[in-house]
Amino acid sequence: MWSMGARDFLCGEAKYWHFYDVALLLFAFIEMGIMLVDALTTLRGSGPRANSMFGVLRVVRLARVARLLRVLRLAVFSELLMMINGAIGSMRTMIWSQLLLAMPLFAFAVILRELLGGDRLGDHEAEMFGSLSMSFFTCFRCLVAGDCSMRDGRPAILYMADTFGWGYPVAYFFAVVLMTFGLFNVITSIFVDNILAA
Repeated sequence: MWSMGARDFLCGEAKYWHFYDVALLLFAFIEMGIMLVDALTTLRGSGPRANSMFGVLRVVRLARVARLLRVLRLAVFSELLMMINGAIGSMRTMIWSQLLLAMPLFAFAVILRELLGGDRLGDHEAEMFGSLSMSFFTCFRCLVAGDCSMRDGRPAILYMADTFGWGYPVAYFFAVVLMTFGLFNVITSIFVDNILAA
């Protein structure tokens, strides 16, 4: 403060960091006072220990670790800061995109549960479409994660083609095209737009 002057210290470009440093200094003085009271009460042997009364304030020590964030002001970390700002700025888009992906997945899961589920389930169908939650998980694995295989490692689409006919693989193809080229590209473009705007 003496080297910069009070005006630059309190109103300058890094004023928030300076306020943070002052807050840390105040908490350090409070902690030293608590330790002094604790030592005096321990020597006298009377009264409860101050550590048990003011133990919560020791958590404030962890705030000192946040001083390392000042390093991020260096020019080397400008790209990292841009990525962090972009990730924070696109959180709302992330939530809406999850909802947008969940709606067609849920529709596919309900359709496949009704068509392939029910009393006529075999072992493999029960594994993939025995309940709505398993059907939703199977649709997520096949259409989003790209892992459309059964427990034994066989491709689920080929099994469905052999068991139920080629209508299911054709529907799977159109669902993959809809999800990949339709929804994923739209979501990606919105993310890029939000990150560049952040």
